Amino acid sequence: MATNTTANQTAHVKAAYDQAIFMALRPHLHFDQVADVEPTMQTQPGTSVTFTINSDLAVATTPLDESTDVDPATLSSTTASVTIVEYGNAAEATEKLLGVAFDAPPFDKGAAERIGWNAGVSQDSIAAGVLYGGSNVTYGTGGTTDPTSTATIQTDDILTAHDVRIVVAQLYTASVPTWMDGYYRGFIHPHVALDYREETGAGNWRSFQEAFAAAGTEGATPLIKGFLGEYEGVAWVQTPRAQLVADAGSDAVDQYGTLVIGRQALAKAYSKSVSGPHPQVRIRPPVDRLLRFHSVGWYWLGGYGRFREESIRRIESSSSLGTNV
Repeated sequence: MATNTTANQTAHVKAAYDQAIFMALRPHLHFDQVADVEPTMQTQPGTSVTFTINSDLAVATTPLDESTDVDPATLSSTTASVTIVEYGNAAEATEKLLGVAFDAPPFDKGAAERIGWNAGVSQDSIAAGVLYGGSNVTYGTGGTTDPTSTATIQTDDILTAHDVRIVVAQLYTASVPTWMDGYYRGFIHPHVALDYREETGAGNWRSFQEAFAAAGTEGATPLIKGFLGEYEGVAWVQTPRAQLVADAGSDAVDQYGTLVIGRQALAKAYSKSVSGPHPQVRIRPPVDRLLRFHSVGWYWLGGYGRFREESIRRIESSSSLGTNV
């Protein structure tokens, strides 16, 4: 007598699929959120938006002469400009694919979801690129020889608390306002954050947190949970989207960019009539002869520009977790 098994009943035994579709792991988006300058009284639609910044008069400390009139001062101003350009992406599916795919009912919804994410991360990347293009650059001093350029960064030139204190002092010296919570904003790669947390010696992040832990206060929460929190006047955000340029340093050392920024660092402009402040997801109905091609995409007409260079500080360093080939 034959025994029916999975080996001889292959017509009835098939692999199963879960129709719930999971998305790729995604980082949080942060950089667009710090664009706190936008047009409020724009004259008309245009290819760019120019912002005007009035300069202050020189301090008048010389006593007046009783019989002599003062010389009038010249009022001056500077400008910052944001160019408005088109951005977008799209995906297309055929009628046949929608008719035979096992996840056909949610397929176009899944495409729209991925297009929506692509719109958000693309816009955030545009903002990040503008911020990382700032001209105020210092370098990690954790090594024996301080680098003087990106190309001279070596494996031991990691970020230190001293480096952060320098840029915070520069921001305060330039009268750059903090955010409403009284802190500047810092964007740091997790590889760099590890070195920052593990720095030894007095006055570093770890000794500060361990003192809280020894006292049994809630201030030790960052140490327990492993995030930076607020330290040295900076509210820190760890993100894998922080700058990492492979092999940019000396002997193919990976270069990381840590941003510390104040208010009015980034300006944002966009077409209010076409797309608004964020990309629009656009679903196009089939328009071919047989109505077989379905498309979904996103579109944004806008741009970013550095509003105040003095509000942006970038610290370039290496990391002990870098590839450094």
